[in-house]
Amino acid sequence: MKRTLAPLASLDILPGNVMNRFVVLCGFWVAGFGGVIDAGAADQPGPKPPLPLSPAASVRKLRLPEGFRIELVASEPVVVEPSCVAFDARGRMFVGEIHGFNLEGEIDVTELNKSGTVDRSVRRIRWERIGGRIAEQAKRGQFGTVKLLVDSDGDGRMDTAQVWADRLPPCYGLLPSGDGLVVVCAPDILFLADRDGDGRAEVRKTLLTGFRREFIERGINNPRWGLDNWIYVGSGGDGGTIRGPKLKAPVTLGRTDFRIKPDGSAIEPVTGTVRTFGWGMNAIGDRFTTAGGTPVSANLPLPYRYLGRNPFVASPAVAYTASNYNRVFGISPPHPWRVVRGQDPNWVKFYGQRETSGGFFTSGCGTEIYQGRLFPREMVGQLFCCEPSNNVIHRSALTLDGSVYRARRTANESRSEFLASGDPWFRPVNLRVGPDGAMYIVDMYREIVEDYSAIPRFLQQRYGLSGGRKRGRIWRLIPSKARLRPVVEWQGASNAVLLAALADDNAWRRFTAQRLLIDRGGRAAVDGLTEMVRHDRSAVGRLHALYTLEGLGALRPQEIAVALNDAHSGVQLHALQLSERVLPDNAETVARLMRLAESAESRVRLQVVLTLGESKNAAADSSLLDFARRFGHERWMSAAILSGSRDRAGRLLAGLLAGLTLEKGERELIGPLAATLGGRRRATEWIPVLEEVVSHDVAVKTACLEGLVSGLAGNEVKLNGVEPIWPALSRLVADRSPPIRHLAIRLASRLGFGGRPEIRREMQLAMVRAQDLGVAIPDRAAAVRLLGFASYDQAAVTFRKLLNPGQPLDLQLAAVDAMNALADRKAVPAMLAGWSGYTPRLRKKVLDAVMARDDRLVVLVDALEKKTVAIAQIDASRRERLMAARDETVSARARRLFATRPLEAELRSRVVRYQKALKGKRNLRRGREVFARHCLACHRLKKEGHAVGPDLAGVIKKPDEAILLEFLNPSATIEPAFQSYTVVTAAGRIYTGTLAAESATSLTLRREKGLTDTVLRKEIESVKASAVSLMPSNLFEKISPAEIADAIAYLRHALKQP
Repeated sequence: MKRTLAPLASLDILPGNVMNRFVVLCGFWVAGFGGVIDAGAADQPGPKPPLPLSPAASVRKLRLPEGFRIELVASEPVVVEPSCVAFDARGRMFVGEIHGFNLEGEIDVTELNKSGTVDRSVRRIRWERIGGRIAEQAKRGQFGTVKLLVDSDGDGRMDTAQVWADRLPPCYGLLPSGDGLVVVCAPDILFLADRDGDGRAEVRKTLLTGFRREFIERGINNPRWGLDNWIYVGSGGDGGTIRGPKLKAPVTLGRTDFRIKPDGSAIEPVTGTVRTFGWGMNAIGDRFTTAGGTPVSANLPLPYRYLGRNPFVASPAVAYTASNYNRVFGISPPHPWRVVRGQDPNWVKFYGQRETSGGFFTSGCGTEIYQGRLFPREMVGQLFCCEPSNNVIHRSALTLDGSVYRARRTANESRSEFLASGDPWFRPVNLRVGPDGAMYIVDMYREIVEDYSAIPRFLQQRYGLSGGRKRGRIWRLIPSKARLRPVVEWQGASNAVLLAALADDNAWRRFTAQRLLIDRGGRAAVDGLTEMVRHDRSAVGRLHALYTLEGLGALRPQEIAVALNDAHSGVQLHALQLSERVLPDNAETVARLMRLAESAESRVRLQVVLTLGESKNAAADSSLLDFARRFGHERWMSAAILSGSRDRAGRLLAGLLAGLTLEKGERELIGPLAATLGGRRRATEWIPVLEEVVSHDVAVKTACLEGLVSGLAGNEVKLNGVEPIWPALSRLVADRSPPIRHLAIRLASRLGFGGRPEIRREMQLAMVRAQDLGVAIPDRAAAVRLLGFASYDQAAVTFRKLLNPGQPLDLQLAAVDAMNALADRKAVPAMLAGWSGYTPRLRKKVLDAVMARDDRLVVLVDALEKKTVAIAQIDASRRERLMAARDETVSARARRLFATRPLEAELRSRVVRYQKALKGKRNLRRGREVFARHCLACHRLKKEGHAVGPDLAGVIKKPDEAILLEFLNPSATIEPAFQSYTVVTAAGRIYTGTLAAESATSLTLRREKGLTDTVLRKEIESVKASAVSLMPSNLFEKISPAEIADAIAYLRHALKQP
């Protein structure tokens, strides 16, 4: 993702000449800075921009796949800035348009040109994020249009257009539904219909609203019918709180894709995330995306609704990368703005050589899986996608390896593309297979398709951004010798015709037939559908027949039984899902499902497990245990088992532990099952588990005890009815392994057994051992951490001694860890009491502990007001968290504290002081030491460090001054992928880090040293994106000017090595 630069908060951080140099070299925008470089200077002449071509001339620039031809379907002025197409049941073609792309930049440079200045500064401005007049003016000029295209003379080319609906929000997708269209146009999803036949949609209903959209090109998009009669939509934007007239209550949607009922009566998240625009679906309903620099991603084969069943464990990420390449082979020359930018070393350093030189996927979108009968047979089921920046359409072959899709280039396109154009204005953005079997290409036909902020401002001034504002084309790609399939008036077709279409090679025809049969209702087609399920030669026909019966409310157990025995795994897969609503929940059904365990397809086995998880029958427990033992090693199998284990975790865990030996797959389940058991908080379920685990090895005991503790952690209310647990737990408290004893004591203390003689004796031994100079420091530190499960009053004296400056740092850090584990508020002022004598590393540890819980923040504010802790020692990230405290009194006090000392006022002299060191000699050895000490915790350099922050290979391409300014003011520039988030739980715990993963049941935050915190959604009270970098803003207190100069030099040296 390209960098987006936030403005600095000050106008005069640097003195005049230093300021100018920094603005030119560093790529930082200073808000309100009027000294545009070369003010009043005339622009220099440069390469001439490419001119638009007529459709006939543009066709001659196309390099088509062998044996194919292309035809123009529509062009300007009939279509303008098209984004998507759709065909309704009457065979009519609709197009959606987005108007106002790059309008923010256009308004900006128009005004700049009037001023006579040329802005050559190396920076990036995105007005949507800055806000203000330009952003608001652009919003007013951005809108969507839906047109009905008409071929009045029957020559196959659309020559007129009826504006069906205008001045909608920007339109990202159309889908026939009922007697009209569902239109996706964030913030809304609308239903439009023309019932009076005048060529305009007088019916306009808001089905759903509330979808967030930051940029015009990033919104919810590309609705498609699913096999299950829901409409699936790509996320594109950033979720939102969704409301609708038929929704019973608002629905909070994250960044995942989603599905809706056609009438807007329901909306649910689904696995997968469309980050840009467009997605495709294969014949069995698996979904794929192409996003930016990733040619192919596949959605997780575990539906979201299953993963959400068990809120006590984290579930896998919603998608995975299927492709192993990202090179693209275009044939058109780069636009002159890219050439000019690439000739300026400062811009090359700012963006990186790869971004400047091209040849890589950067704007992938518009995914489609070919399902039709016109293309060669080997292309059926292959993935096609658009790469508008490189003027190509790419093809990828999909294969299923177990439960994992692999996407690979085809052999004859290893260094070429399926379709490429030498016309730089050719900008394919979306693809659709039409009812005639052709591939329809939506071509925005623009001079510049990149967002304006990627283009240097002086080049925006030179070349403009509006080229193509009134252009657009739609093409039809078909094999040279093929004939288009004839148009059918599906709306009036007989049931027999529609039944036959359910088995058609063409996906549009199948889904249209399914939709129309369900819309007609009644039982007229039921016998034919039942016959199809039993005897149709087409697997996709049998599959669509199943779901048509389901949509009609006529699906019976007999048809499910037949489909479960189908020869095609895709039919079995869906029959399993449908069986959950049709077959009785009894031992006979479980036995029937278990027969599919012998399937050669791991996808089918995964679905068997997911379906068994819906069963309440006791027979399902032994079946799930059997899957764990036999197939637990298969990818995603453990996640599938865990998803259905919420109400049976104790029985499953005891069953696994009853085995004499545990295989790898079984071992992976121990911890999560124990966490589920702990989260359920039913003490009687623990007894057989604790009795069985005693006989296992240390690794199994560890996983079980840690899981139980983590499951309890989300709820600090005392657990009742625990007395029967003690006999079994006491055996673990007396275990020969110290780590197991410590874990068991931790669990026992959490359950209220801290007063037992065995526990008190262990705590007394720990206090003695922690202070015994004759014991090795690691063993003393382990003893100290055990005190985190004592009462604070019992261990207070020991903690005070361990925080003495004369103690080894490892013991001091362990003491803070132990005090942090205590719920007693008295531990917090005790941690801060010796602040003045703490080293920087210990201070950081103490602040991390104090700020780990919301109810502790008041103690830190007290310390700041009393000057026990200096205000200057609190960095920007911590200040922001204090000012956002849940307690309004605490947040108000924090705002007053920090308002008295703005950070920006100090930056001026600091920059000048550090800049001087850049001119001196560099010490690479010292630079390596500095880098290892302060940077590797969050940055990865070759094989060292942790990838919490951005890739340094890109950062190092900037001038030294730019790197220095990022070091001194890290929050001025935050890449979206590395934005920091703060999560507060209902229990008041606070977690901060970059968002590493999002799943159905959890969020995972990444912090320094690559450590992660996974927070279950059921425990989350609030999530807030931070405007402050996770990188500390006070590193200048720890690193001298000479040291940072050495570290920059070392970094450059290291990255030059092979």
